[in-house]
Amino acid sequence: MTDDQPSTVQRSGSDGASSVVTLERLQKIARFLNPLKWVSLLGFAIFVSTFIFSIIGASLDRYVIPSVIGGMWTMLLFAFITGFQVIPDHAPADGSITERMTAQMARAAYWVLAMLTGVASLGALLMTFRLLVIWSTGNGT
Repeated sequence: MTDDQPSTVQRSGSDGASSVVTLERLQKIARFLNPLKWVSLLGFAIFVSTFIFSIIGASLDRYVIPSVIGGMWTMLLFAFITGFQVIPDHAPADGSITERMTAQMARAAYWVLAMLTGVASLGALLMTFRLLVIWSTGNGT
């Protein structure tokens, strides 16, 4: 392994293929998507405005469901990008027990955040399919 590659723990599945899901990978994805941070926030503002005008104006009621879906995804994207920009470092091997425990607790909190983000993404995906079915049948207007 070279000096520029971080060491990661790999877990082998039952088929022998290794899968790596680390906080560092989530941070890399969030940093790659960083240029979309303000675009997603602007998109969220547009979708919220569309939702408000759809509620107020009777002629725009067909845009309620798409504005909810778009607002949900843009806010989820913004939360992912901002949440995983900076993650805590690994616990120092030569540090004191309190330093190691503090680092492990901070990383555990980010693991919980990663799990919640995954569950929220799955929920958003299911809700998107459900709302699109309602919207496409014309019952959502």
